[in-house]
Amino acid sequence: MFMNQIEDQFLVSVVIPVYNTPPKLLRETLDSVKKQTLDKDLFEVLIINDCSPDPVTQVELRRLEGLSDLGGIHLRVIHHETNKWLAEVRNTGIRESRGKYIVNLDSDDLIAPSYLKKCALTMEAHPGAGWAYPNLQTFESLYYFATAPDFNAKKLFWGNYCACSSMFRKSAWLTTRGQRTEMVTENVKWFEDWEFYIQLMKKGWYGVPVRDTTFYYRRRVKSMITRSRILLFVSCYLIYRTHIWGYWKLNRAQRNQKRDIQRGKQNRHAWWSPSTWLNRFSGHLITQFKGRPVKYYPFTLFFQAIFSKHRFIKNILAQEYLPTSVEADCGLLEKRNFDFDLEPVVRQEKKSVLFAHYWWRMGGAENVFLDWVKAARDIDGVKLINLVCNSYSENEYLKPEFEEYMDEQYALDKLSTNPMASLRICWNLIVQEQPKVIYNMHNPFIYCLTPLIKQKFPQMQIIDLLHCEGYDDPAWFGAATDYQQYLDKRIVISDFWKEVLIDKYEEKAEKVEVMMNALDLKRFDPTKYDKKALRKQFKLPQNKIVVGFLGRFEFQKNPHTFLELAELFHDDRRFQFVMVGSGSLEKEVKSRVKRLSNLTYLGYTKKPEMYYSLFDVVVFPSVYEGYPMVGLEAAAMKVPIIATNITGFREQIDQGNFGVLYDQEQPKKDARKIRDLLYHHQADWESIGERGRDFVEREHDYLHQKEVYKQFFEDLLK
Repeated sequence: MFMNQIEDQFLVSVVIPVYNTPPKLLRETLDSVKKQTLDKDLFEVLIINDCSPDPVTQVELRRLEGLSDLGGIHLRVIHHETNKWLAEVRNTGIRESRGKYIVNLDSDDLIAPSYLKKCALTMEAHPGAGWAYPNLQTFESLYYFATAPDFNAKKLFWGNYCACSSMFRKSAWLTTRGQRTEMVTENVKWFEDWEFYIQLMKKGWYGVPVRDTTFYYRRRVKSMITRSRILLFVSCYLIYRTHIWGYWKLNRAQRNQKRDIQRGKQNRHAWWSPSTWLNRFSGHLITQFKGRPVKYYPFTLFFQAIFSKHRFIKNILAQEYLPTSVEADCGLLEKRNFDFDLEPVVRQEKKSVLFAHYWWRMGGAENVFLDWVKAARDIDGVKLINLVCNSYSENEYLKPEFEEYMDEQYALDKLSTNPMASLRICWNLIVQEQPKVIYNMHNPFIYCLTPLIKQKFPQMQIIDLLHCEGYDDPAWFGAATDYQQYLDKRIVISDFWKEVLIDKYEEKAEKVEVMMNALDLKRFDPTKYDKKALRKQFKLPQNKIVVGFLGRFEFQKNPHTFLELAELFHDDRRFQFVMVGSGSLEKEVKSRVKRLSNLTYLGYTKKPEMYYSLFDVVVFPSVYEGYPMVGLEAAAMKVPIIATNITGFREQIDQGNFGVLYDQEQPKKDARKIRDLLYHHQADWESIGERGRDFVEREHDYLHQKEVYKQFFEDLLK
């Protein structure tokens, strides 16, 4: 099991073949190994000297041989009596290794600091996988970057997409003939690593992409890959000819991969089993009745719903069959047992905080979470770890900001697409790090593991941060209810949400703390920007009232109302409308912009403070909010707001009086209400906006609130 090896002395063995490698290059390679985030006592380095005749290389190897270790990493230097070529050198290292997993690292290549840890986490979570392959980036003479593609056995047979330094399971290597040398012409060989992966696939092993870390390949002007097309073709031909008669065996690897993915979603049933088909059939029938897609529903429960209402109600209340909403968010189709039979080793207590959340997407909640991270970063000697579920496309928007403050970052969807494997990755990370505090915002995998965490690590403090819920959407307030007995503290962002958590969800009052959102007033400073100059820069009219919308183009933020508002003012030349943001409704927004001459779209931004300076008034027609950061931002920039009369905006306007509210109905009616407010307060907007900054300075100054956040963590880390 991860981090507690019994049969193997080490978790990972790094095998480095050397033949006349210049000392400078070898030291660069070893430096990349020494920088690994994996605990140094969990891996070893083996340097295999393939009878190097170069005296400079020999001196460097003797120096390394005289070291007791490599910066705390166990080091061995092994010498070949005769030159045996690369494949056999690697095999020597693998035979001599004492690790569960092997990485063959050429003596002039590099690996990212997170490489060994993330690949090992992935391998531990996929016991059926033979190897894990990373992103690849070339350097030196030619630059090229390739994201690790999805595993496809047949594509891998016809062309290698796995890095030569992919991490593989030693037990898988033992089922093959190891890496082999095959000559094309004198001194020209086939690709040993590619041929080895084909051997593994024929034995039923499959590969797993690790898109959250990178292997750096030193690509020279002349190499195996850049040589003549004819020699390249002949090398490929030799591999095809050797394995074409076993081509049908590749299906073993593909079947095993699909089976493991399916098992990661369901309980114990194969895709072809009667149970699976009955459960899918139940889901189809429910879809027909409800009109909402249900892919999978336990047939036993469906049968009871029709013929035994008492058993059905009893099982529903006992939650025996259906996954919780959190488990469903993880991708599970059935109720699962998360006790992975792992007994964590007792490790030295670490002063660390695991910050877990759903994504790095642009939004108020993510910026609030980032403020907490910044506060924790100021604590001496603390290690900060970041774990997100979904990191693709727009979900990476704030990744650089989080990366600036984190010691380590993990994106689950780039380590696995298998729900149970992702849960194991989270668990193994917790087992290794054993953080004193887990601070969670919307990460379903952490919620799922809270019972197991509290069972194995009762001293570990688990905190969650909650923002809001909709009228008919309980959101994370409702989702977390199944796990609230395992949570030590519940953080909410206003007194209203504290009441919701206590009165509606019956949480204990002593566990709930209100921590108000805060704003950096040095950043949101209206004196830094010249409105006339900015309007000239963005080609906006100087003599018009500019009405803005800034936020995500999503249902919750309701950009449709703003679009309807712009339509109403199409013939009124005194107003110009501007939208800033992005999201799933962006295509619709752009199409409406093309039809309206009074509407301008400026894209999304990481500098909202600059765009507020363009506006005379800003509209927030949100369907629901928690305690919106956009309201505080506009107030700090002295921009008046028109917002829906909902929780969050209501408290801000009641206390700060820097805007007006309207009662929400539907987009066309709401647009007319906003139009009337724009006309009615046309002469007052500037004076209304002036009141906002005083309110933020008084109630939400980040410099003050940062100390509150910091003290909260310091108390937990004692």
